[in-house]
Amino acid sequence: MWSHRNVLLSITFPLFFLLFHPQIYAKLEANSPLELAKDFCSKRRTSDDRKFCLQVLTKNPKISSAKDNSILLKIAVDAADENAKKTHDYMKTMFESKMINQTIKPVLKECITMYEVVIYELEAIERDLRFGPYGKAEARIALAEVKGCQKLIETNKICDSSISNRNKIAEDFGELVQDIANLF
Repeated sequence: MWSHRNVLLSITFPLFFLLFHPQIYAKLEANSPLELAKDFCSKRRTSDDRKFCLQVLTKNPKISSAKDNSILLKIAVDAADENAKKTHDYMKTMFESKMINQTIKPVLKECITMYEVVIYELEAIERDLRFGPYGKAEARIALAEVKGCQKLIETNKICDSSISNRNKIAEDFGELVQDIANLF
């Protein structure tokens, strides 16, 4: 028969062990949504990649509901899509401007088309997320289009830091999306 002492010990020891044993506590903590993002971002190549990753994933309120990497992918795709649309619109406005150097127009037109592909591919990932965490091919295509635009800018010796800076940020988003998509 159980005495009060045995009951107390059977409850106290496991509770004490659970609360004060650091390895168990760390495993429990690592399952939180924020830790999921931090864990993924800590494996990025450079410290700049890690900072960018944390900034993108943790500033979105959806991170609080992250139970697995598919939410991380959705957050990254949403942010990348928003950025791609802004970059597309910026280039389109430049293209339509009467003040733009005419030699830049063909390159801008090509980059605008490339960003339309980027947006299409990111939205395809978004649609596919309803059926499962896919998106490897789409992420590769989107990233290749961004890099293609930057290569056009460089090949044609267009010195416009506003475009190059936007392409660099879009490339960072593309790499983040691709890295998360590659987890599946």
